[in-house]
Amino acid sequence: MSFNTTTISLKSGRQLTAAIVLPSNYTASSRSRDDVPAVMLVNGFRSTFRNSRKATHLAKFATSTLETHFVTYDHAGHGSDPEMPFNECTMTMWKNDLCELLDTSSELLGTKKRVLLVGASMGLHLSLLAAHALPEKVAGIVGVGGSVNCVSLVRDFENNVEAGCDVWIRPSSYDLSGYPIHRTLVESIRDEHIPKLGFDVRCPIELVHGMRDNDVHFQTAIAAAECVASDRVSVVLVKDGDHRMSEDHHLHFITAAITRLVTLVA
Repeated sequence: MSFNTTTISLKSGRQLTAAIVLPSNYTASSRSRDDVPAVMLVNGFRSTFRNSRKATHLAKFATSTLETHFVTYDHAGHGSDPEMPFNECTMTMWKNDLCELLDTSSELLGTKKRVLLVGASMGLHLSLLAAHALPEKVAGIVGVGGSVNCVSLVRDFENNVEAGCDVWIRPSSYDLSGYPIHRTLVESIRDEHIPKLGFDVRCPIELVHGMRDNDVHFQTAIAAAECVASDRVSVVLVKDGDHRMSEDHHLHFITAAITRLVTLVA
């Protein structure tokens, strides 16, 4: 599946590149299953939905199997030709963008469905923040290799940035040139901190995490389960799973988690 992209203009003036996929056999006069929430993939740090096996797989699953809407987007500063420079981006900006997408989801998707968020890596942190801010819009959350508070990124920045510098190039196995981490981003991550206990998110949550994840340790999934107020939280550990969880058999764990949540909330 190749995505037809669209540009979403936000109230802030920022523009996001997104993909919206309607259910199979959907027409303007038809109705998809009203009881099934739409599925939104919230990507991780420096990730894009374009050429993403996870995004492609979830789009097909949502629109064909669940017969519901699918949407994903690139965060500000992300993608091949971002409208905003990455060094101007903050966690607060990314949170506010997601909240606006959720708040206007009826107009965006042409349906009053609630949204099931699939948060990959940093996308889990953003999904939890959004569910806290707009609980009426979020039907549930699936975390995939989820990060909360971007602990390792903040720690590595503090341990490696040179005195007087506001940027550090973080080595990455995904980009040989590394990722620039700016002090303003790190400070904004602290501003959007999620406490270890009692964070007021009450929707059902499934956390899928690979035990061979070299970017976010799988014990983070346990910590994420403990931090939220919801009692309807399950953790699935995949022994041979890596951070991306994009191999065919890994993707099955993600769609199985989505199916369980849909069964619970539909």
